[in-house]
Amino acid sequence: NSIKNIDRHRCVFTGCSDLEMLFALKDFPVYMGCVDSLREDDMKADLSFWISRGSGSVQLNPIMDPSIVYKFSHGSGTVGKSWIEHHVQFSDFISKHEPRNILEIGGGHGVLADLYIKNNPISSWITVEPNPVVRNDKVTYVNTLFDEDFSIDAPIDAIVHSHTFEHFYDIIRITNKFWELLPENGRMIFSVPSLQLHLERLYTNVMNFEHTVY
Repeated sequence: NSIKNIDRHRCVFTGCSDLEMLFALKDFPVYMGCVDSLREDDMKADLSFWISRGSGSVQLNPIMDPSIVYKFSHGSGTVGKSWIEHHVQFSDFISKHEPRNILEIGGGHGVLADLYIKNNPISSWITVEPNPVVRNDKVTYVNTLFDEDFSIDAPIDAIVHSHTFEHFYDIIRITNKFWELLPENGRMIFSVPSLQLHLERLYTNVMNFEHTVY
């Protein structure tokens, strides 16, 4: 299968064209999940690491077409006691701000929405997700990848997302989009992994075709 690469010409933080090649892992599997197919059928591409000399940020270049990377759901955030405890604590944290019209980015597994709706009054909960796994009748689903072209004609008190921010390709533009969608007193409430801690523990998922910026 042919893969559409997207060249990253500038640092995502500074906008400077100062990216320099560090090294590449040749023929790295693109999909970050388990599959039933044979290994020789895996879609692969070079995982190339570059550094912005100005910001010190390490960034993948090129990056993959997100429609390929996120073609299937791989159940992230659903397996294990730690994930359940995280979602319970995060739901409780959101409830402290008492939003009633929530726009959730990602969250196709539905755990956070289920927990929050079960314990808090809402007017609406909208989940933007290309691969929703579990559906809640009280949730409105928008089956697409969230990007800077996204628009919605609905009131929003808060934008929430869990372990999603590190997946965006253009951090600055996507943050501006959040600002554009929120009302003056709106909130963005989110949870992100400690990639620094992951790196110190030598976890291999710090950077991959889903996590393209460090």
